[in-house]
Amino acid sequence: MIITALLTPLAVGAEGAKKFDRDLEVGSAYHDDVRRLQDALGAAFSPQLYEGPTTGNFGPLTQAAVRRFQQQEGITPVSGYFGPLSRARLNARLSSLTFGNNNSITSHQSGSTESIVQLQQSLTLQIQALQDRLVILRAQLVAEQQASLVQATTTPVASPIPVASSTPPAPSVPVPVSEVRISGSFDQLFPIAAVTPLKIGDIMVANTTASPAAFAQLELDIHDAMNSTLNRNKTVKFIVRNGTSTSDTLISSADFVINNDVPPAGGSFRRQVKLSFPLTLASGVSQSFGLWIESLEFVTNGSLTVELFQPYVTSATTPVGGFRFALTR
Repeated sequence: MIITALLTPLAVGAEGAKKFDRDLEVGSAYHDDVRRLQDALGAAFSPQLYEGPTTGNFGPLTQAAVRRFQQQEGITPVSGYFGPLSRARLNARLSSLTFGNNNSITSHQSGSTESIVQLQQSLTLQIQALQDRLVILRAQLVAEQQASLVQATTTPVASPIPVASSTPPAPSVPVPVSEVRISGSFDQLFPIAAVTPLKIGDIMVANTTASPAAFAQLELDIHDAMNSTLNRNKTVKFIVRNGTSTSDTLISSADFVINNDVPPAGGSFRRQVKLSFPLTLASGVSQSFGLWIESLEFVTNGSLTVELFQPYVTSATTPVGGFRFALTR
């Protein structure tokens, strides 16, 4: 658009050198003056202010051109009325131009035309050079993208090189635990009706030592927090069997008298009871034993907790671990 404007020929008639001495407006009958105004606003400005035909009629196109001229020159009001101030400004502008006998502006036109042609040629060469450079850059970009794709698909991932060691690491071998372990845990609700015998839980004994484990007795720790009138001062039996069912061989039993008083709020009565446990467990053997309570009546609420207080053995190895069983309502 800038080049087009620069190349627009400036054509003003010979009468364009005459000064405007009449006010002109829409509907003016001075056709020669209007024609000269149209030529001057079209040829003496770049871009052209008047772009219509040279008709000599002051119509909307001429009025719009005068407004653009007034805006450009800072003339107010911008009314499109070609009055004294507008005439003086346009006369001053046209006086700086020289008009030749060929009815066209000749002052500086030859040099300007040559400069415009040179500018056009220079800009054309620059645009061509930029376009050529753009083609080269695009080709380089495509080549780099293709090279990256080929490298990504053909270059193998280098595997880490193993470092030779004169002494290979020893394999991790679990160290066997040598112990006699007692374990067991079970929480349950008191039955809604009296059950006898009532199973408390299963005791697991595992011997991983190299020698047999010989037991003599199990001492139980009884925490009585039961609220049950039927069981106050009642004698019950704790039973241990060589297995987890009532059909398994009875190992021993022991009587236990439940306390006659109501347990303190938030507390319990604690006493011990000893169960004979004459058992020898061979090396590498694990076995389960069942623990029951017999003759226990219905429990209204509260809890009964049975824990291993201390095992008694006749072998050299002291058992580790323990068990805990709880009945609650």
